[in-house]
Amino acid sequence: DIYKKHMQDFIEQLFQKKEEIKEMTPILLYSHILSTFTREFSSLITWTNKIAMINYSNPTDLPGELIPNIYKNINIFKKEYRSPLVDIFYFIIIVYKKCQNCKNIIDAYSQITSFLQLENKNENKISNLISNYFHETTSNKSINCEKCKHYGLCIEEKSFFNTPDYLVIDFIDEGKVNYEENIYLDQYIKTNSNPKKYELYAVINKEILNNETQYICSIKENGQWMFYSGDTREISGTESLEVGIPSCAFYKGIN
Repeated sequence: DIYKKHMQDFIEQLFQKKEEIKEMTPILLYSHILSTFTREFSSLITWTNKIAMINYSNPTDLPGELIPNIYKNINIFKKEYRSPLVDIFYFIIIVYKKCQNCKNIIDAYSQITSFLQLENKNENKISNLISNYFHETTSNKSINCEKCKHYGLCIEEKSFFNTPDYLVIDFIDEGKVNYEENIYLDQYIKTNSNPKKYELYAVINKEILNNETQYICSIKENGQWMFYSGDTREISGTESLEVGIPSCAFYKGIN
């Protein structure tokens, strides 16, 4: 009963901010709701998240002396991020710093997030966008490599430490997106985490009508796509995914 009362208060607070919310993008509102819920839930109810209960293996390619580096943020995550929504949406990314010459791993650290932010300017296939995100890039940080004695800009590469029940993807650009029905993350996971396969669950697109921006949504319910626009809800096919400009996508993990 106490929990229900606090949830009602939370909903009322959201609606009091109606004008402020109207200017938000879906991903900002999503992040705001998640962080507020997690903060308030943690202060009211004792909860142990999966990340604190599952014994994940260490990344096999990470030198032993760098393991404590990635656990600094993970240990903070275990203590401060506690709610049912954390189990569903949050995950940890490992960032590697490598020598550009010999690919020796020089440093590593972890990042906590609830969505992947992908560039969709020149590429529109979801699997390719994800591949680009995890692909090696040149960092603006210079390093000294003790192994080969090379000095210069290092390479940065990312991988999953663990994967969420639902993977949320935010699109930075306004290019078209090919919403693939299934995506596979096996090659980007460096631990024994599951799920590795994901199925498209929902899509939010931006639509501009009469110079006003609105967001439309397609959700798969019981195997059938449902299209939401304003106060209307109707059965649709996958053609509804193509309406408007891609904003974000939700993929459901399949164990």
